[in-house]
Amino acid sequence: MKGVKAAAVFEYADNDSDPRMRLAVFAEAASDVRRAESIRIASKETGWEWKAEDVEIFSSDARQWAGYTNFVSPGSGAIPQGAYTFFYRDALGDDAESSFFVFYPASLLKARAGEAKEKLGTGMRERIALYDEKDVLIYFDTRKAGWREDDDVWREMENASRMRLCFLNADASVLCFMPFIDRPEISPTSEE
Repeated sequence: MKGVKAAAVFEYADNDSDPRMRLAVFAEAASDVRRAESIRIASKETGWEWKAEDVEIFSSDARQWAGYTNFVSPGSGAIPQGAYTFFYRDALGDDAESSFFVFYPASLLKARAGEAKEKLGTGMRERIALYDEKDVLIYFDTRKAGWREDDDVWREMENASRMRLCFLNADASVLCFMPFIDRPEISPTSEE
């Protein structure tokens, strides 16, 4: 294992509710990531542990990653901040261990969607997430140069049915996903 990246994710269902919080954790694998069997994380501060057996894998820039995007606290509690241990097991029974940290502005736990950008501080960046009709993510990046308004996005990305704006802090360790924006219905033109 070459390194671990974690992100505290805050998802807003609407503009008036508290966000849902989850933790996404990925490790860069030193060997074939397809052999990943399970990962487990443990908070050194609280002793809480989470285990994921349905490990998600992907490759990017000739690097391989294995992880899980939906670690949540019991009830509606917050993910504990501080130091964590990451445990990785592959299909051959080989284990690896690493450490990582989770930090986020605690004020985000009760912030409304309209307040999230401000809470992320200097270096905050925006991304746009586009989903198809089955809610499969088809694009996640900065807005393209020609996407000045949402209508520009809908015109170019014909297979997109929903979008979300995402705001992230300077080191991408905290992500705030705004409420979904559905593709507008095309109203039929009336012919006389």
